[in-house]
Amino acid sequence: MSIKLAWISDLHLDHLEKKDPDALVRLGAALESEGAAHILLGGDIADSRCFETGLEHFLDVTRCLIYFVLGNHDYYFGSIVDVRRRAAALSLPGLQWLPKTGVVELNSDTALIGHGGCGDAHRGDMENFILLTDYAAIKELAATINHEDFWINGFRERSALINKLRQMGEEASQNLKNNLEKAADRYKRILILTHVTPFVETCTYRDSPGTDRGFPGFLWDSMGIKLKSFAAEHPDTEFMVLSGHTHEDSYARVASNIRAWSSPAEYGELRYRIVESSGWTVGPSILV
Repeated sequence: MSIKLAWISDLHLDHLEKKDPDALVRLGAALESEGAAHILLGGDIADSRCFETGLEHFLDVTRCLIYFVLGNHDYYFGSIVDVRRRAAALSLPGLQWLPKTGVVELNSDTALIGHGGCGDAHRGDMENFILLTDYAAIKELAATINHEDFWINGFRERSALINKLRQMGEEASQNLKNNLEKAADRYKRILILTHVTPFVETCTYRDSPGTDRGFPGFLWDSMGIKLKSFAAEHPDTEFMVLSGHTHEDSYARVASNIRAWSSPAEYGELRYRIVESSGWTVGPSILV
């Protein structure tokens, strides 16, 4: 039996509700027409001040089972620990945070797992990487920087931030790898939902390959290394990885049994893609 999933990444409800407040109503009608059974939300849902109310409204309008991961913007104006605690505490029927849920059976052959991950400063130019607002807007990261150095002096004191990003990347990688191991024992296909791509091949910028300045903040490299190794050890298992964060549309056959997509996004727009279990295809990005 074929399953249709609607994949949405970088929703940014805080921008969408200001620029196009009717978009969610149109999405509900579109997904009903598509016959989508579930929704995959790939992070950057809103920010820490409103992501719960945003999810509740999203659930009310779409009336689909929603699986979600968190993105970097979901932690803005708050802390990672607190937002994850609140995500784990959500008890709305039809809403599941994948790091807590673990392995989800979609059909007898296929499992869904996920984690938002992070740009983990594991690869690239550590002296000149692109500075993201994340580093000042998220409590745990802001605690690692000298704000005068960050805003005025060109941010030369980076070691504490780099160490924190690497620690976060490894912790997230271990969480997802634990679920990979559980899923691989039972399923021939594993669908992985992330926010930050684990692969250089889909960490692109304006339809061009990514750069060493971009990789520290836009690539979850520690997970990519683990996933490629794991896939090589399980050659009969097929892996599909869905990511966002870059707001870029890209696809790559990363290995013989790994396919990866990143989905396009614009602030104030709502787009979705249909993922079908029949052949495990990913459709085009559709603007509602």
